[in-house]
Amino acid sequence: MASDQQHSTTNNHSVLELNSVLLVILMLFTLFGNFILLLSIWKNKRLHKVTHLHSMSLIIANFIPATTIIPLRIARIWNENDRDLNEETTLCEAYLTATLLWCVVSILTLVSVSLDRYIAISRPDKYSSILTHNRTLLILFAVWCLAILVSFVSLYHTGSGLKLFTCNFNLLRKENYVYLLLTVEVIPLILMFGIHYQITKLSAKHAQSIGVVDSRFTEYKRIPLDFSAEVRWSRVVILVILLYVLMWAPRCIYLIVDDNSMSSSSAKAFDVLTEVITYSFAGLAPLVLVHFNSDMREEFFRILMPYQWFRKSHGVGKKYKNTNTVTPFEMMM
Repeated sequence: MASDQQHSTTNNHSVLELNSVLLVILMLFTLFGNFILLLSIWKNKRLHKVTHLHSMSLIIANFIPATTIIPLRIARIWNENDRDLNEETTLCEAYLTATLLWCVVSILTLVSVSLDRYIAISRPDKYSSILTHNRTLLILFAVWCLAILVSFVSLYHTGSGLKLFTCNFNLLRKENYVYLLLTVEVIPLILMFGIHYQITKLSAKHAQSIGVVDSRFTEYKRIPLDFSAEVRWSRVVILVILLYVLMWAPRCIYLIVDDNSMSSSSAKAFDVLTEVITYSFAGLAPLVLVHFNSDMREEFFRILMPYQWFRKSHGVGKKYKNTNTVTPFEMMM
C-alpha cells in the first residue's frame, strides 16, 4: 500500500516537472521572440509605418502571459497543497485579471488593425490622412484603457473568496468572469470576419479593374504604388486572427463544456493542455509576422544572426563561375 502511494506520488511529481518545463520553455520562447520582433520594428525605418503600431501593441500585449500569467500558473502547479498560499487571494486576482487583460487587449488590437486594413483597401488615396500616426496612437491608447477597465471591473465578480490555487477556470464556469471572457472573444471575432470579408471583396474588385477601362472602377484611378503590399499585409492580419481563433478555441470549448462527465485527472489534464495551447498564441504570433513580412523577417534575422545575415547580404562565401576561363580543349579549337 505504501509502495503504491509512493509510486503515485512519484508519477505526480514527474507530471508536475513536465508541465513546468513546458511552461518555462513557452515563457522563454515568448519573451525572446516578442522582444526581438519589437526591437526589429524599432530599428528598421521601413517598418515605421502607422499600421505597425498595431503590431507593436500586440507584441507588448504578448509580454503579459510571459511575465505574469505563466509564472503564476507554474507557482500554482507546485504549491497546490500549500495551506499558506491557499489563503492568498491577491495572486488569484492578479492571475485572472492578467488573463482577461491579455485577452481583451489582443482581440481589440486585432479589431483595430482590421479597421486599419479596411480603410487602406477601401480608401487608399485617403488612408494617410484618415489614419495619422497620432490618431492611431489615440486608438491604441483607448484600446488599452478599455481593456484595463474591463479587466479590473471583473474583480468585483471574482475577487471575493477566491484563492490562488483553487481559482482554475473550470471552477468558475458559473461566474460572470467566464461569460465576460467569452463575450469579449465572440463579438469582436464576428466583427473582424465581417470586415475581412469586405476587404476580400474590395481586393477582388481591384484585381478585376486592372487593365479595364470602366467607369465602375474610377475610384481606383489613384491607387498608390504599394497597394499590393497593403493587400498582402491584410492577408497576414487575417492569418494572425485565424491563429488567435485556433489557439483560443480549445480553451473556450473547455470552459463551456460540463466537466462532470470527466474524471478529476482528465479535467486537470485538459485544464493544463488548453492553457498551454492558449498561451502559445503569444509565442507563435511573432513567427507568423516574421514569416510573412519580408522587412520584418530581414531585420529579425539581422538581429538574431548578424554574421550569417552579413554573409548573405554581401555575398560572402559564394562561389561564382568564372566565365572568362578557357579550357585546354577550347584553346586547341
